[in-house]
This record gives sequence, structure tokens and C-alpha cells, in this order.
Amino acid sequence: MNKVMEKKASIIWPYKGIDYNICTLVQIGTTDGFSYEFIPNYRVLKLINKDEFCGIQGIDLDLKKEKYIRKEDNTFIYERVPPRNRANISEYLRNLDLDYYDPLEILLRKKTRYSGDPLNVVPFIENKVVSLESFKKLKKKDMVRNVLRSIANGDTFIEKITYKEIITKFNDYMVFYNFKNPNKKENQKVGRPKILIENDVQQIFDYYKKKEITLLDALTITGLSRRTFFRKLKEYNSNKINY
Repeated sequence: MNKVMEKKASIIWPYKGIDYNICTLVQIGTTDGFSYEFIPNYRVLKLINKDEFCGIQGIDLDLKKEKYIRKEDNTFIYERVPPRNRANISEYLRNLDLDYYDPLEILLRKKTRYSGDPLNVVPFIENKVVSLESFKKLKKKDMVRNVLRSIANGDTFIEKITYKEIITKFNDYMVFYNFKNPNKKENQKVGRPKILIENDVQQIFDYYKKKEITLLDALTITGLSRRTFFRKLKEYNSNKINY
């Protein structure tokens, strides 16, 4: 019987400063070769706009399978790792401090990045159990960043909060996280951005009322004039806002 060795890694999609832990990659090795299991993290994938996401090579995520089993020559691995019969493969492995052919270990150690997509393969990342309350001790900016990263990692919250509420919180925090500081030089000549969607604008009102952003921040982000901003803020406070 062949000895079976199993090794895990995580596939990360980095986007706008957030690392989305989109899939667990399991390499199963025997003396006959390797096979692979791709286990998508659908909770994280739901956070991602499909128009912005590149997908995973060789995997049809629309099938919603719990896992996708692939052979050693699957597209994802084949495009990123030199084949075992490559010329000078022994020298290549020595440069990575390896004395055996291990595709996943090569992926984790190689210095060059694959240019076909932005996905990164990193050592396996365990999903943690965290508390939202623990983040509230941080400054607002740090709290937002840490909550976003935790949700994008697929962590579980000990609080009684539904996944729908988690997605809502993620989207709301992304508005705050993507704020452009109008005082920074690179933003001074950008001009007013497009008006945000209704829920985003309401979130800006909430941040302003709690003094978490300045009036200048609010006007820059919403693209509203000072007069229009306060008119809509008054309507919002009266629950009569209508865009």
C-alpha cells in the first residue's frame, strides 16, 4: 500500500488591501504522484463582486461543489510549477532547498509570482473564532481594518450574528475603509467622486453624526454640496430621506 501524505495551503485573492481566503488547497501525495482537492470558502466568495474576481483556474465555482478533485496535471498547478521532467529540475529544487519534487512546497517557496492572475498560494491559514467586542477596543480605523480582514479570512464570530448581518457589516465597513483622505496630496486633484448608493450615503451620515469623520470627509465621499448634505441629513434624521 502506498504511503499517503497530505499537505494544506490557502489560496488568497488580494484586493484593495484585503486578503480574501477563498479556497483551501490540499495536496495528497503517494509514491505514484499527487492529486489535489480544492475546497472553496463560499462564505468568503459571497463577499466578492464577480466582475472584479478572476476565479480559480480549472475550477467552475458556479457548480458550488464542496470540493473539486483534480489530478497532478491540473491547470492551476501546471501553470505555476515546473514539471518533474523539466531539464535541470534537480538544480531548480536545490535553489529552493528541496531534495525532492513537491509541487505545493515549490509553490510556497518560489520567489517569482505567477503573472496569469493575482492569486497567491500561502501556508494554510486556520479560520479563527473571534469576538467583535474585542475589536471595539481599537481605534476606529484599526477596528474597521481588523473586522474586514477577519470576515475576509472566513473567521467565525462568537456573537449571535447571522451571515446576512456579517455581509451587511462587511459592505458598510468597506465604505469606511475605502475613504479617501482629502488632505493627502494624491487626492487633492481627484475632484468629487460619483454619488454613492443610498445605503452608503446613510452610512456616511451615521459616521458624521458619531464624529468618526469630518464634514470635509463626508462632502468629499458623497459628492454632495454642503447645503445638499445638511438637507439630506435632516431628511435622514426624520426618516424621510428619498434619493
